Amino acid sequence: MPLTNELNMKKMELQMTEQQADILQSKLKSTGSETSSNTIELQKKIPVKRLLEQALLEIEKAEIISDTNILEISVNGSNADEEVANGEVTTADKAIDDANKEENREADEKKNTEEIVLPNGIHQTTINMLGEASTYFELEKFLEKIESSQRIMTVDSLNITGPKEIIAVEESDQQIDFELTVSVYYYPTLNDLIEDLPQLDTPKVSERKNPFDTGTLENSKDQ
Repeated sequence: MPLTNELNMKKMELQMTEQQADILQSKLKSTGSETSSNTIELQKKIPVKRLLEQALLEIEKAEIISDTNILEISVNGSNADEEVANGEVTTADKAIDDANKEENREADEKKNTEEIVLPNGIHQTTINMLGEASTYFELEKFLEKIESSQRIMTVDSLNITGPKEIIAVEESDQQIDFELTVSVYYYPTLNDLIEDLPQLDTPKVSERKNPFDTGTLENSKDQ
């Protein structure tokens, strides 16, 4: 199955990233600042802090590109290792806040998903999404963008509720509802690399979508 193959590939990618991180850590003392660019690129895949907002921005980009609509996001895990800048409340900020309220419920739900045996030192955070798509093509594109994102993400579970059989012309535009759980990873044991955390590539407000209500902000398509 495609998802099974993708899961196995992500496991291998995690192990390779851990090996790369170990090599970089061993070279820090001898190479000095010249390793910064390497560690920044590595941390775009697996940062040394949870960087939840980074992962949520990747999801938001996939949502915009695929033209799907994420209605709700909840996060499992503690935000003790996450730092979010003060200021305007964003999609990611609200998701982090909601995560604290939903932590106990999500911990129970996580037991029902397949868990990856992680390399030593790698920590995992699961992100749960409820969304809708107009076509299966849009949903497929959303999944492709998630699985090919720079931040390593693995699809843990996907439940789809397709449209019922169409018996009238006015029913031809039914939505496809889906529930998706993905995992992202971070490597907190590499404290020496914390100064090389990548900067967030935050989209402009006019390019962002809000998954917490039914409306969307205008995006750059109109520009």
